[in-house]
Amino acid sequence: MRRRQRGVVLVIALAILAGLVALVASVAASQQLSVRATANRVNHERARVAAQAGIQRAIAALADTIQDTSAAAAGPTSGTTNPGQAQMQTDEWFTLGDSGNERFAVGNATFRMQIVDAGSLVNINTALQQQLERLSLTTQQVAAILDWREVSTTPRTEGAKDDFYNALQKPYNAKLRRFDSVDELLDVRYFVPADLYQVTDNSSTAVVIPDLADGRQPVLADLITVDSYAQQLQPGGAAMINVGRGGATGPALVNRLRQAGLNQSATALQNGNFADMSAVINLVSQGELGPALDALTTSSTPRVEGRMNLNTVSEAALMSLPNMTQDLAQGIVNYQSTGFTKLSDLLQVSGFSDKNTLRQFAGSFTVRSSVFLIRVIGEAGDARVALEAVVDTSSNVPRLIKMHDQPFPDMPTRWGWSTEPTSDTVLVEAS
Repeated sequence: MRRRQRGVVLVIALAILAGLVALVASVAASQQLSVRATANRVNHERARVAAQAGIQRAIAALADTIQDTSAAAAGPTSGTTNPGQAQMQTDEWFTLGDSGNERFAVGNATFRMQIVDAGSLVNINTALQQQLERLSLTTQQVAAILDWREVSTTPRTEGAKDDFYNALQKPYNAKLRRFDSVDELLDVRYFVPADLYQVTDNSSTAVVIPDLADGRQPVLADLITVDSYAQQLQPGGAAMINVGRGGATGPALVNRLRQAGLNQSATALQNGNFADMSAVINLVSQGELGPALDALTTSSTPRVEGRMNLNTVSEAALMSLPNMTQDLAQGIVNYQSTGFTKLSDLLQVSGFSDKNTLRQFAGSFTVRSSVFLIRVIGEAGDARVALEAVVDTSSNVPRLIKMHDQPFPDMPTRWGWSTEPTSDTVLVEAS
């Protein structure tokens, strides 16, 4: 009897011991998971801080470029600034980070980065119907984009306004104003993520969009932006002369035109009120096309939206322009190695000295972008944070105007970077 009782006690003791062991193991596993979760959270924050450090490094490069170009234009002893200098591929901001392929170490974290001129892309807030149709979009998608951003409440036949969007399972209104982000296209009728981020062959025109400089076949997200502005400045930094609506007319305009080197064309342009640069170029003498490009505008604003920068725009983006040919686009891209210091340098590109060709594109270009995209990826441990920031330099001081987390884990590939960095630079030694 006693042996049986001792056996029962032993079984109970073993059961209790097993329970205690299981409890200890559970607590240990829980603590291990907690430690791992804390480490992951810390690494994620370190990666974010590294990415933000990359943005600040890029902003510093843009600030240095502004100061350098101002000093070059104003002279070594002058304290004045001149933002009229062109943005070139030889500038520090353009080469910094080696298009995302250089890795910068900051302590125990790293970042990779690239600065992209927003003027190298197609602005979907200003692109007209013909230009949008050349971006491998369907006619329905083009109509829906125009309906989304325009204030009219009457939809196009293939577009969409409030009536369509409010009939959805989760209703909302058409925006009726400018896009704030590229991803906002996913709120527009007919658009799904594949239209933005995958190569499509549903082009509504016969236009062939060429590959990007890195050899990738472009997706829509590679070609478009919602933020691109250019300063309306002459090469020396003076404001461009408005010959459009609201500008000077008569003798006052003639005097300014002659000072800008338009002696032969001044009388023909004296009435002003031109709707666009195409109409201006029609009246400018062949020998004064250069001064006209450098000095004249049909806008009264200090900066204009949607112009493509001749120094940074890709052949693929250029091909979105109505009447653009592959030969003309390739001529612009080939001249980028020399650099467009002023708009009149466009006349050096084969085909553009012809007035009939030039007038079709005279209002499409700039060499003085003022908005830039900073793309950066911060890493710490296994954590990675990808950010894209928008910086405005129009006030001669870079200003961060917005910043977005990027949603995909393969952002290096989507941005055209190498999967792994090709070089390393230590900014701060690891402790």
